[in-house]
Amino acid sequence: MSTDRQLTKYFNLKEFQCRDGSQIPDEHISHIETLAVQLEVLRTVCGNNPITIISGHRSKAYNTRCGGSPRSQHLVSRASDVRVKNVDCVDVFHQVIELMDQGLILAGGVGLYKDQNFVHIDTRGHF
Repeated sequence: MSTDRQLTKYFNLKEFQCRDGSQIPDEHISHIETLAVQLEVLRTVCGNNPITIISGHRSKAYNTRCGGSPRSQHLVSRASDVRVKNVDCVDVFHQVIELMDQGLILAGGVGLYKDQNFVHIDTRGHF
């Protein structure tokens, strides 16, 4: 599958590809499509500021190299680590929790990595 595929207005499949260059398994594409829709909502409530995907899908080898959990949602393409331009990561973190609480995006994991200025968001289906 072409990584140039546009998923939503602002997100392209290429942005979610593993940083080691490995391909996203075809059976995970729908997970990334779901995640991209959630990130569109986040972008809207954050003043339409661009979102940078720091990490999306991860191969098992890459996940191990970067110290990810063996049960990481990145391994099944249900997670991304993001930065929102011009918005502090603490504010993004709280906004994601609020959106999940309101049912405006799918419930999932959310993590704040203030020292690295990004937020982890996943669509595992529960907090």
